[in-house]
Order: sequence, then C-alpha cells, then structure tokens
Amino acid sequence: MNLLFLNSQLLAGLGEFFVGNTFGATAFSSYGAFWLSYAAILVPSFNVAAPYSAASSSPEEFKTAISFFLFGWFIFTFLMLLAMLKHSVAFVFLFTTLDMAFLTLALGEYFAKEALIKAGGVFGTCTLPDRYWLELTYHVYLGIVFFRSTLCVFGVVLHTGSDPK
Repeated sequence: MNLLFLNSQLLAGLGEFFVGNTFGATAFSSYGAFWLSYAAILVPSFNVAAPYSAASSSPEEFKTAISFFLFGWFIFTFLMLLAMLKHSVAFVFLFTTLDMAFLTLALGEYFAKEALIKAGGVFGTCTLPDRYWLELTYHVYLGIVFFRSTLCVFGVVLHTGSDPK
C-alpha cells in the first residue's frame, strides 16, 4: 500500500513535467524517489544494513550513513527553499518545516539522540496541514482555470469561465 502511494508521488512528478511545471516535477519526483530509497534502506530484505552488521564494522556506522543520507536531503530541500522564497508564504513554510525535519532527523541519527529524532517527526508532521492546503488551492485553481467548471462552496454555486446563460 505504501509503495502505491510512493509511486503516485513519482507519477505526480511526471504529470507536472508534462504540464510544464519544472519545479513541481523536480519536487514531486525527487521526494518520491527519497521515500522509495529510504524504504529500501529500512526494509530488511534489501540487505542495506547487512554490511554494517558484519564483525568488521559497528552499528554506529549504519546510523552515521543514514545521517549523511538525510543531511544530503537537507541540503537539497534548502536549495528548493531558496527557489521558493519569491512565492507564497505557504510554500516557504512548507519547505522550511521540511528542511528542519531533515536537519533534526540527520542530527538525531548522527548523535543518536532520540529527542532530535522525535523533533524531526514533529517538524515533518507540521508540513501536513500546509501540504493539504496547497493541494486544495491547486485543485481549485485547476478546476477554475483549466476545466471551466461550476464550483459549489457552502451551497453557493460559483460559475467559472464564461458567464452562465
């Protein structure tokens, strides 16, 4: 089920590419790939952790490797945040909280601090209402601009596009 959701994020990136939204294509595709790769790291059947559990290495090396992985995503998200600074406050809030989530998760894995990992989860959860708001406004925009549909809000019918006859 989760892989279906993750693949839908990659498909959304592909859809944004065909629409011509380069930033949306980059964001959706990249974060979809992040979730797939992070799942591959944590799923035991992929054996990513197996080399770190050998007698020659310690379990702390695996946590350090995960922290470097997350820190790389912190840098990528920071660059995406810089690209969003000229846009709406909602986008800036989304990428700021997502950036803080990656930073605190990376630091929590590196220093093995459970409190930092929990703080990263809180920052990640703070992105949810903003993402839902952005998605709602985007779909309403698509309905108004591209489909010229009739929108019903709280019982009031709003005709979009040309005047109704």
